[in-house]
Amino acid sequence: MRIMKTVNELRTELKEALNFCSHANDNTLAAHVNENIKWAWDNWEESDLKGFYEGEKPESYTASFKDHWIDCEDFDTELEQINNPA
Repeated sequence: MRIMKTVNELRTELKEALNFCSHANDNTLAAHVNENIKWAWDNWEESDLKGFYEGEKPESYTASFKDHWIDCEDFDTELEQINNPA
């Protein structure tokens, strides 16, 4: 019997994987999520990001922003692919 991965398990795995991410697009889900988080950090309005850092905005996203972004994503498509591989 296969055990299905939950969205919370996937979120935890992604948060941990991005702690050690080389930021290179290696076609993994973690690399894809990393690129999306980087894009959001670079392009969201300053007012939306202000609560994730103090002082001047860092060049790279913060851990709290990473966690927030991952927690807000639904990952339905990714879970479907993980839990039902072709």
